[in-house]
Amino acid sequence: MYDVIVIGAGFAGSVIAREMADAGKKVLVLEKREHLGGNMYEEYSLNNIRIHRYGPHIFHTNSERVVNYVKRFSDWYEYKHRVLGKIDGKLVPIPFNFTSINQLFSRE
Repeated sequence: MYDVIVIGAGFAGSVIAREMADAGKKVLVLEKREHLGGNMYEEYSLNNIRIHRYGPHIFHTNSERVVNYVKRFSDWYEYKHRVLGKIDGKLVPIPFNFTSINQLFSRE
């Protein structure tokens, strides 16, 4: 009856199901929760306040392709999360990354 059965409709399951359906496959998605999106699910309160049911979350990517894909299915709220730590008198990105290394250490 189905070409593909996807168990779970979090990020990975939702993307796989969508891609398979777009490829012309007949897809069945099984999800135990009442909603799609896994722990990234949001809902609105009676006062129209957006609530993260499973706790706060931030979606990180540097890929414009990924952003454009997600925008097909959801509203996108631009947010820049920047945390800096003061190390040896310099403000560097935390968690520690290549930018942090480049700011703290010379190439030599």
